[in-house]
Amino acid sequence: MDSKEKIIRFLKSYNLNPEKLDIYTKALIHRSLSHETDLNNERLEFLGDAVLEFIVTDYLYKNFLELDEGKLSQIRSIIVSADYLSNFALQIGLDKILLLGKGEEINGGRRKKSILSDAMESLIGAIYIAEGIEKTRDFCKEFIEKNVEILSGLEELKNPKSKIQELAQKHYNVLPIYDVVKEEKKNGEIYYVMYLRIKDLDFGPVRSNSKRDAEQLLARMALLFFDSL
Repeated sequence: MDSKEKIIRFLKSYNLNPEKLDIYTKALIHRSLSHETDLNNERLEFLGDAVLEFIVTDYLYKNFLELDEGKLSQIRSIIVSADYLSNFALQIGLDKILLLGKGEEINGGRRKKSILSDAMESLIGAIYIAEGIEKTRDFCKEFIEKNVEILSGLEELKNPKSKIQELAQKHYNVLPIYDVVKEEKKNGEIYYVMYLRIKDLDFGPVRSNSKRDAEQLLARMALLFFDSL
């Protein structure tokens, strides 16, 4: 089965319009295959990131009236993180239809968290352009509901750093490392791009103007990983 047939089958399985094949194919083209920005998925990724954040925000606002702004922001940040989006991509089989360059294919690009999460955002951007916001919301609904239910009920999220330190020592005999990989300046504020590293495990990235908030969020991501073991 060639790439076109695989993509069409994927679209039909999720009730997406195969007549919009061009925009959906573009959402699957990694820059390793085409460095031309009008021929790869980077612009769609930019759009899909914003669309997903809106859909998640709208869902949380309407369905969790008892949660304050801080808790809602924490839950949203985890759901739209690369960890969660890459898992979403694997669940729906997006890894099997990605269009990669030969080098990235050889280097295991189909399993890379960054490539999978970016492609997930690109696909969401393509659905929004091709079929509108309600179809996009329907596509994301099960993924959002499943993860929100888990996150909103975790008591451990209230004090994640101490709990993750305990788990890191228990499972790997190491301390967690919170690593700032980049600093960005925007509107006079400094934003930190950070990862949490526990031995061979990486969680993140997250971006925040507060190192403390970023560390809390990263610890929550790690907690969810340990909770699934």
